[in-house]
Amino acid sequence: MDAKTLLPRRDSPAADYDKLETSMPGWQSGRGPDDIDATVVERPKETVILGWLIVKESKCFRRGHVWKLREGSIYGRDPKKPDGVIDDNKVSGIHARIKLEYTTFTIFDLGSRNGTFINGERVIQAKKIDQDDEIRIGDTVFVLKTLFYLAVLLSS
Repeated sequence: MDAKTLLPRRDSPAADYDKLETSMPGWQSGRGPDDIDATVVERPKETVILGWLIVKESKCFRRGHVWKLREGSIYGRDPKKPDGVIDDNKVSGIHARIKLEYTTFTIFDLGSRNGTFINGERVIQAKKIDQDDEIRIGDTVFVLKTLFYLAVLLSS
């Protein structure tokens, strides 16, 4: 099989990407039937952040246990209400909430008796949390890990 049989035909019913593509500088389209027309560079539409809490110390979880953060996650001891249950007498029924706002995670203490701590400092009001911050809820210490990625949406 030669290279000509592997290339798509110009009259094929494949999607027309002319409206969506961005050509690399120096490339020209339409040089011949066997040439590549252009290099398509997908354009990002939005930046998204993913986050995980990794258990560093705990009496009720093994070290390294991973919790994926979700929008508006609530943590506490009550098994019916929070998204993340921490079975620890020092944790309130509904203890803390982690909220994602665009590319920033924010933590709120929800009136817990023993408090929520970021890097040893008690959370009094909403506080931004960053990569590698230590979050203590009861006797459990988590480390925040994050990942940014670009969500690419192509419109037709």
